[in-house]
Amino acid sequence: MLIRGLIFCGLLMCLSACWYEEPTVSIPFIEEPEESTSITIQNDTLLKIDFEGVAYDVLVRVPDGEPIGTIVALHGWNFPIADWCDSTELCEKALELGYVIVFPDMGKSIYSLRTYPETREDWLKYPTRPWLTEKVFKILQSEFNVLMEGENNYVLGLSTGGRGAYFLAKDHPEVFTAAACLSGDYDMTMAPNDNLYRGFFGEYKEHQDRWGGEENPLRSNSDLKVPVYFGHGGEDKIVPVKHSSGFAEILKMSYATTPEFRLNPDAGHDYAFWNSEVDYVLEFFNKHKSK
Repeated sequence: MLIRGLIFCGLLMCLSACWYEEPTVSIPFIEEPEESTSITIQNDTLLKIDFEGVAYDVLVRVPDGEPIGTIVALHGWNFPIADWCDSTELCEKALELGYVIVFPDMGKSIYSLRTYPETREDWLKYPTRPWLTEKVFKILQSEFNVLMEGENNYVLGLSTGGRGAYFLAKDHPEVFTAAACLSGDYDMTMAPNDNLYRGFFGEYKEHQDRWGGEENPLRSNSDLKVPVYFGHGGEDKIVPVKHSSGFAEILKMSYATTPEFRLNPDAGHDYAFWNSEVDYVLEFFNKHKSK
């Protein structure tokens, strides 16, 4: 059973984005431990797990009583992991229902499968998806009995975390029962001048195989086996709503597991919208319990 005890870590930095130039922010100095350790204080557990020589936080929040399942909650580009709890009611409501919640710090990751020779040097240190599946998830399974196969495990993401949530659910149906993707972007080829994707994959004209291949959710959906919920704001100025609406329509034509798409016509790309989606997401997860 999951060890009780632990704390929230403080905010790292805020400001986001799917389609923004990298913002200039003041980054506080945080001393990094020399090797992976776990800290147990009070009611939460904060793990420090290495990626390429940098220790990244993985916060685990534990409900009172016997857990009914686990939610992996993914943040957006350069968002603090604490925002899910500080800016939405996810923690309050999910913990009350009995879910363990896992918050991995992905920094400025775009949840890619790998880095490339053209990836910006200062972005090489940020985790890729295999870090989650090959290190974080295995530690949670072996040491804490969390995210075990066949249990009620879900993945939720916002903004770039939305694409991360989709990929994790698609690639690991043995672990995840369902996924919820909020305000995500799923076809990078719609924005070939996007600075984030250019920074990770190189220029579109020179690397169309990356932009339109296995790193592209829309182009690599042939083996989806779990139900997916898409939520998007109609006034989203960062990621156009057609990313979610179009992807949901394509999946509806291709799979027996029909995705759900919910449009909030007046919402933007912000925590007001993401908070308004918490109840819908939890209801969707409840409908798709594995047992």
